Amino acid sequence: FEVVEKTGITGVLVETAVYDKTGAAVSHLDPSAFTILEDDEPQAIDLATRETIPTDVVLLVDNSQSMSRRLDFVRRATERLTQGIGPKDHVTVAPFNGHLGTITGPTTDRATVRDAIVAMQAGGGTAMLDSLVEGANLLRGAQGRRVLVLLTDGWDENSTATADEALTVLQETQATVYVVAIGGVAGISLRGGDTLRRIAEQTGGRIYFPPRDTEMVTVADRITSDAHSRYLLTYTPTNQRKDGTWRAITVTVPAGLTVRARAGYFAPDPPPIRP
Repeated sequence: FEVVEKTGITGVLVETAVYDKTGAAVSHLDPSAFTILEDDEPQAIDLATRETIPTDVVLLVDNSQSMSRRLDFVRRATERLTQGIGPKDHVTVAPFNGHLGTITGPTTDRATVRDAIVAMQAGGGTAMLDSLVEGANLLRGAQGRRVLVLLTDGWDENSTATADEALTVLQETQATVYVVAIGGVAGISLRGGDTLRRIAEQTGGRIYFPPRDTEMVTVADRITSDAHSRYLLTYTPTNQRKDGTWRAITVTVPAGLTVRARAGYFAPDPPPIRP
């Protein structure tokens, strides 16, 4: 038998956020302002548009013992985040400590989400990286934009997964990660802060360090605005090999602006049968 494989990589979608020097989102760029490189090779952009599409959101909330004194703040912060989520967005509430707790959703019913937030209880150790992997897996098969919001103090003493392994799973699921570091910079371990910043940046998201409850309103508004107001760029890669390798993506915009996009994607695996 001779098997001929004729499928290809038809297109890559890159969600891109652009900010000015003040950190405000820029929404007026012409499609010609964007340049995409894949493994340093220029790519022809098929489509560049700015639109709001339904979003699948996983709220990954740290309920470990180290968060017990801040749990009321965590509940308020989580509820504030849900207020900016659109009516067509699906929300999953996933509390965690040493493992994921009772998962609520995905749902569009805000009352169900509020009940899940109120029911959260602190206790146990922390496995933040393991929970990131499990949270990413909850987004597999999602049809809309994939967003994971992590609320944590950054401490992790029980995970078996490494930061690289967690990042790989998040990149495979094409999830954008936003981190709310509870307690501000002073409340985050140095190692935990570096890990969280890297995960947010490599997935095209952002990290926030609100030191006081009152600043959570601004942070929540920025996250919901950022998640729903992104440019959608698509291109057909010149490299059509299906070898399962990592392809690095670089998006550039005019000088004076800052761009955030996912760092790349994994090419499809080769077919199981060869001629």
